[in-house]
Amino acid sequence: MVLSRAHQFVLGKPARNTRHGKRSQKPGGIAARRPAPDAFLRCQFEPIQFIDGRHFTNHRIVQQHFFRSLKHLADLYELPYQLLTSQKPFPGNIEQSLALAEKALHNIDPDINLTLVAMEISGPIAECCLATYREYATGPTLYYIPLETYWKVKFSKTLIDNLPIIEGGYKQHLDVLDSIFSYLSEVVDIPRFTDEGTFIGSQYDWLEEQSDPAFGSDMDEDEAMGYLAMIKTDMANGKACFDHFRKPVHLKNFGKRIQSLAASSSLDKQLKQVAQRFYRMYQEYPDRSILPSVKWDAFIEELEAPDGGGMIDLDKYLSFVYEDQGVIYDYAIQSLDCDLSENLQQNMPKAWQLFNEPQQTIDLSVDFEQGLFESILDLYDYLLALENLLTKPDDAQHHSSL
Repeated sequence: MVLSRAHQFVLGKPARNTRHGKRSQKPGGIAARRPAPDAFLRCQFEPIQFIDGRHFTNHRIVQQHFFRSLKHLADLYELPYQLLTSQKPFPGNIEQSLALAEKALHNIDPDINLTLVAMEISGPIAECCLATYREYATGPTLYYIPLETYWKVKFSKTLIDNLPIIEGGYKQHLDVLDSIFSYLSEVVDIPRFTDEGTFIGSQYDWLEEQSDPAFGSDMDEDEAMGYLAMIKTDMANGKACFDHFRKPVHLKNFGKRIQSLAASSSLDKQLKQVAQRFYRMYQEYPDRSILPSVKWDAFIEELEAPDGGGMIDLDKYLSFVYEDQGVIYDYAIQSLDCDLSENLQQNMPKAWQLFNEPQQTIDLSVDFEQGLFESILDLYDYLLALENLLTKPDDAQHHSSL
């Protein structure tokens, strides 16, 4: 597997050179997620375990739930239920029936996967049911959304004089960016580096520990003070951005802001196209978070690797970051390099369908996931173009005339 920021890096060869020194060991592990508002997440998902299972001591109920769920699956996919039903004693009957159903589904669509999960509804007994899922392969890319350029334009008065180079007007651009970032942060729930326990946040924790003499750091004092100052600045600026994104006005006026944005230059057109894609997603999925797409594997990870090192989790390849270069980025790349060298599985987004009750239609669309990740790459390209305009003012006039 190959991963990168909106570009790629070969395993063991980061895309950017390390400019701020090296570290001696791997930063902190898999991140915890912020809870999503989706009521679907109030259920608990676990792989069925018949040995030492907490909830599955009542074999009769387990079998009753399983074969009822199998019947719902067979009805939806028009499979021969009787041919899928094993007569072996428990738990061999469930194991064989599961294998037969999985083979039958693969004959219909090889991209459909089948697994057995537990929904902990209430009390000591969990409901056992089948679930189908389809993965969306994110590809060899890190979907990092840098905020540094936005912060400079939004909050740093020293850059305001440079912004007339944007023909559509910097205020209109910022208003649209506010709405995009608000949607991604507050609705889609993209991990934020300022939140405790996130992967990128753990890189800051690691650097702070390595720079603090109280933790036995032997780093040069000036270098350590520089890192600590950088951490303080990144966190303060990041929190200012995310506090701003929480304002309801950004989502309320999303559509109006896009309409009012002129399309005079290539940069104007680029932002408008990106914003329109995200706004269509917001209209179609007004409450859709990315977290339900990956929550399932979180429970599998906890069971298979209690130390949290079982897979490359979502916030390792999808996250807000302050900047997409420098020591924190280098730490993240090194950590992913270690994960890849250990052949860890990537926790891909999934669309899934539960069969604890009859299903009328097959619902395994990954349109939301595909639209989200593709649009994030377009957003990154726009932010990079904006950064280039601010850092290369000599090119501004040429760009605005394109």
